[in-house]
Amino acid sequence: MQTNLCFIRHGETEWNHQTRIQGTIDNPLNQNGIEQAHAVAHFFTQQPEKWDVIVSSPLKRAMQTAEIIASQLSL
Repeated sequence: MQTNLCFIRHGETEWNHQTRIQGTIDNPLNQNGIEQAHAVAHFFTQQPEKWDVIVSSPLKRAMQTAEIIASQLSL
């Protein structure tokens, strides 16, 4: 059985846009980041691979990105 992994960085936050370092500061996605997450989700819906699970850091920006992708992949 083959295991496929895909690593995705969270979408943009306001601090990313301002080129500020966030570290563990819990910033949410900005509108562009939300659109980026939807674009990644759309990309995955067009691929032949089927995904079983999404794992995310507990930070808001990562969770928001993962939730958007998961909802479009019915995970």
